[in-house]
Amino acid sequence: PIEQAAGGKPLFVQDFLVDMQGPNYALAKALQKWRAILARQAGHVCSATVGPATLTESITHNRLIAAGLLGGKHFGLEVFDVSTSAALLAAMLIWDLAAPAGETAAHPATELRNPL
Repeated sequence: PIEQAAGGKPLFVQDFLVDMQGPNYALAKALQKWRAILARQAGHVCSATVGPATLTESITHNRLIAAGLLGGKHFGLEVFDVSTSAALLAAMLIWDLAAPAGETAAHPATELRNPL
């Protein structure tokens, strides 16, 4: 666990890729992450929010991944429609870009315990 959440429960972060996403996707995501770290380190505001599980066309195209996501509700996983995720991520982007220093991890003045 990385810290205690409200109520004293441990808070976990998971960073992984599904093999079915392929090596090009893995490389693209790694480059995206590395570029965000470098940009923030250079003093730029860098919004790199990871979106929630979403039923995008590319996800539903793979029947196995789509079945896993749709079955996730039986295990407490909430999967969002594209419009809901887009609205949530747009709001997070606006907040990251407009928030004063120290109030969002996107701002380089905010100290992070881990750059990822």
